[in-house]
Amino acid sequence: MSSQSTNLEGALQLAFADAFAHICVLDVIDSTNAEAIRRINAGQEARQIVVALSQSAGRGRRGRHWLSPAGAGIYLTFTWDFAESVTALQALSLVTAISVQQAIAGQGLSNVQLKWPNDILVAEQKLAGILLETCNTEKGVVIVFGVGINLDLPDETIAQIDRPITDMRRAGSQQADLPVLLTELLQRWQRNVTIFQAQGFAPFMDSWNELDSYNGREVTVSGGTRHWQGVSQGVDETGALVVLTDDGIQQISGGEVLPTLRPTGRDSHADA
Repeated sequence: MSSQSTNLEGALQLAFADAFAHICVLDVIDSTNAEAIRRINAGQEARQIVVALSQSAGRGRRGRHWLSPAGAGIYLTFTWDFAESVTALQALSLVTAISVQQAIAGQGLSNVQLKWPNDILVAEQKLAGILLETCNTEKGVVIVFGVGINLDLPDETIAQIDRPITDMRRAGSQQADLPVLLTELLQRWQRNVTIFQAQGFAPFMDSWNELDSYNGREVTVSGGTRHWQGVSQGVDETGALVVLTDDGIQQISGGEVLPTLRPTGRDSHADA
């Protein structure tokens, strides 16, 4: 265990020992989400924090590989048990994205925006992402929150990624203070999820729509075998994406937003 991981684990223990039963920081792991799920399935307590300085098999949404070289990013998973049904918790991804955005903006970055349902962007380039998974236990559902934040990616790593991507250094941040950033992120998430459990997503709707990079723009939404195209109207009080299509308003509760590649008369901001 390196001195960096030891110091980071100590800082997290100091801040969160009362809230999380297990906190560990590892130099390398296959996937922090996979490790957290293994621990839950082995019968450990539901509330855990797992951080790695690098991952050999990091996971993103839709089975994508999250490249995770040492020193290039934050690879964090935390788990939390909920009494609510999974359906009632669908907007948790958005609440988590808002928490990550707030923590990153607190490091001095401006123009940190969101992409529904779980990406954090700067100048329409992906800076951070979130992967939620579930574990069903005898006591109820445990949600596994995976967060990856790009800090300082090597050029060769960026070259392997087929989507616009950035990191905190390229976006203009000074060297990130990992204990401060992680502590801020987790504290904001704890406050936000308390509000969410009491009031649902409605208190976060306006904040999301103000930060939504594609609000008011032409978008294509892919969800399984279905596709929608229209103008994004942001999200509603449940966290569903609202899209104005030729067939009327569509409320979409899952999918992936992509900017269209052709301009239309309805969207002066569309990408050419």
